[in-house]
Amino acid sequence: MSIELDVRNCFTYNSTTGALYQTLTGGDAAGQQTIDLGATGKHHFSGRSPVYLNVRIKDAVTTGDGLTSIAFRLGSDTSSGFATALKQILEFNIAIATMTAGAAIISVILPDQSWQQHLRMYFNNVGGTASAGSCWAWLSNVPLKIESQIDLVETA
Repeated sequence: MSIELDVRNCFTYNSTTGALYQTLTGGDAAGQQTIDLGATGKHHFSGRSPVYLNVRIKDAVTTGDGLTSIAFRLGSDTSSGFATALKQILEFNIAIATMTAGAAIISVILPDQSWQQHLRMYFNNVGGTASAGSCWAWLSNVPLKIESQIDLVETA
């Protein structure tokens, strides 16, 4: 059985509008929805089917002021409001030129490590701000097919 894009596993779901995507314009942002792993304490995904973090671009990302990349970050916290010290788990710096409409840019297996109860995506602009663009970000047991090489930007 595969897990499809759904409001329960989608970081970019907007409960007000019902949209499953999130715009990437206007500067740094946190995902519109957190995912609750269902119980307090630490969680591990080992011994189960792999869980993938998938991100696909909906509308092409463009810039007018020097934006070079967007850092897609997955964080974990004990608080649903992410009020305690954030544990950053994964980060991918994706070059703006590769964020075309429909591009599958991230599809990775979540590492087997200690996860806190709540997960949230963060979208951080590097070098400027996006003037257009949006994405979907979700958890699934099915990877995305990455059809072309994605430009990862290395940071110092």
